[in-house]
Amino acid sequence: MEAIPSPYYFVPLEDYVYLPEWGGGVSHDIPFSDGLSGELEIEVEAMRPIYVRNTADKPADLKRFHSSSRERPDAQATAQFKEWASFYKLGDCYAIPATSIRGAIRNVIKIASFGSFREAVSDHPENDERYSVRDLYLKPYQNRFVRGGKCLSQGGWLRKEGNVWKIYPSDYQRVDQSALADFAKIRWDDFLNTAKCDKDHDPKQSAVKAKNEMWLKHSGTLEIDYVKGKEIDQTRNGRHLTTGAGGKPLHLTYALASSLGSKTDRGHLVFTGQPSSRRPPKNKHMEFIFELPGACLSKGRATELEPRQIRDFEFVHAESRAWKYWQPKFDRGDFVPVFWIAPAPGQPKGNGLQALGLAQMFRYPADRTLRDGILPKHREPGHDLTDLVFGSLRGNELRGRATFSHFLAEGSPKSPGAVWTVLGSPKPTFYPNYLEQEYTPKTGRLNANDYRTLMSDRIQLRGWKRYAVRPDAKKEEVTLPKAHDFTREEPSSFDAATAFAALPPGTKFTGKLRFHNLRPMELGALIWAIEWGGHQNLRHLLGMGKGLGLGSVKMSIRKPQDCSFEKANGSGKVTAEDACKFFAGEMEKARPGWSRSDALCELLLLADSTINLPDGTLAYPRLEVGGNNQFTLAKHRNNPLVLRSYGEATGKHTRTPWKPAQAPSPAGP
Repeated sequence: MEAIPSPYYFVPLEDYVYLPEWGGGVSHDIPFSDGLSGELEIEVEAMRPIYVRNTADKPADLKRFHSSSRERPDAQATAQFKEWASFYKLGDCYAIPATSIRGAIRNVIKIASFGSFREAVSDHPENDERYSVRDLYLKPYQNRFVRGGKCLSQGGWLRKEGNVWKIYPSDYQRVDQSALADFAKIRWDDFLNTAKCDKDHDPKQSAVKAKNEMWLKHSGTLEIDYVKGKEIDQTRNGRHLTTGAGGKPLHLTYALASSLGSKTDRGHLVFTGQPSSRRPPKNKHMEFIFELPGACLSKGRATELEPRQIRDFEFVHAESRAWKYWQPKFDRGDFVPVFWIAPAPGQPKGNGLQALGLAQMFRYPADRTLRDGILPKHREPGHDLTDLVFGSLRGNELRGRATFSHFLAEGSPKSPGAVWTVLGSPKPTFYPNYLEQEYTPKTGRLNANDYRTLMSDRIQLRGWKRYAVRPDAKKEEVTLPKAHDFTREEPSSFDAATAFAALPPGTKFTGKLRFHNLRPMELGALIWAIEWGGHQNLRHLLGMGKGLGLGSVKMSIRKPQDCSFEKANGSGKVTAEDACKFFAGEMEKARPGWSRSDALCELLLLADSTINLPDGTLAYPRLEVGGNNQFTLAKHRNNPLVLRSYGEATGKHTRTPWKPAQAPSPAGP
């Protein structure tokens, strides 16, 4: 793997935020002496297929509308599906809602005017949450779980008592899956080599659920008799790889249960996830035997979870299929098996518990939040240019002075029909992409000893995320994404599916921008953003499917020669061209070198429709069941990669190298 494929890149943050010194004088009632009011007629032309979701409700049981289904929905259901999959409509006319246009232009002005990144992170509650880390190759993660060849995870039974969460500690032993298979006389390998492992994208299936149900079907109970093993170094018994990274000896010390069925000791089987099919010694091939819950309860030792620990656990496991299996049992007061880590030496002891999860090497709540990765300048209060023009997103402090109408389609464009696919939803936990790293621009190879992650002391977010524009499509061609093949998958994979009927290239929409009491440079910022400062080959992206190449549009002002607006004090007129010059001049004055800055160069390159990269470059990394995992390959220790800037990937611009000293200090709890 030579580079990380990605349909999105980042515009780096400047260590500077432009806050107009005259911002305090913004008003709807008291005009600026040079205030401008009026309207502009704007045309939006689709240069590639475009789709904006209609407002209709998503039909239930979506798979029955797919061509592979044997079910034939009635006319009413089919009409509902077509309305849901249709392009956005106002009455009978296709349209782009004002909010879509406003969002696109606002984001361009925010970046081009060196606006604050605060609202992109700080104003979203989830960005104060601790995202989880589970990377077996990452040293900071390894150090939380393994010391001296011994796993530091302890076992326990989690139970809800009223509104209180308690963990009752439990000793545990490991047990080999092959021993379980022999004891229960089941074909364990056949089961684990099916698509029911946790890499399957079936949101209704869980290896934990499947294992428990399979065992209960064959044995009737999860309680099991066995002989306890002693804690010894298990490396030489052939159960594990004997070398780790760099060929160094790898020692694993734990207690292994044996003689299943012998009435020497009695415990409770605990099944955890199955990230891959069973192929010892490399892949997971162990389960666990805990002490019986009643025995742990009778010891009277329990740890009460603190509110932050509960919050971390619920956030980390919000989409966990294992927790979806356990949660109903937990809510009714049953015992749920968990693993937990005690605070490391030097850390505050608190209640004696640092973190907990549903596997021995569980998803660990990171030490840092996304908020910690904001540059100090972007944490400071104040209204930037987009706040002044469009209004503040923080409460009702400022009313906007520029509004867009809905944009209505001209003529009667025809859609070629619905396309089925699964749209990606990337999360900001893939640190080779989302966090600043030290790397070689030409190759994208990591230069440091290890990645910076949300477990590092000092981190910095990469910046504004934007999808790369693809080349324009010919008007007679409808280049839609390849339809997703659902016929070879479990029916429940339709839960992640979507269908949409895009409109073709060449579709035109028209609408208006109305503004009141804008200063010339503010109007200039709007016109600069709409027409990209006069660059004819630059495009905006609207609607869904940006990662698949949809939504590329060209915006232009109709009759620009007639765009001349009288100043409020009657001292003269300002043309559209004049306004753009005011904006560019003000930005160069506020930040010398603005037009050559990394931020502006990357922003313009990402909008360039003349750039045509090789196939697969602008695709999401692949995560295939039983196949390639490009997310893991990207972090391979022999060739650790970083997502380069778009300018570096295209060979058109090399950004200023990032250094760890630039990273902000932790913002604190």
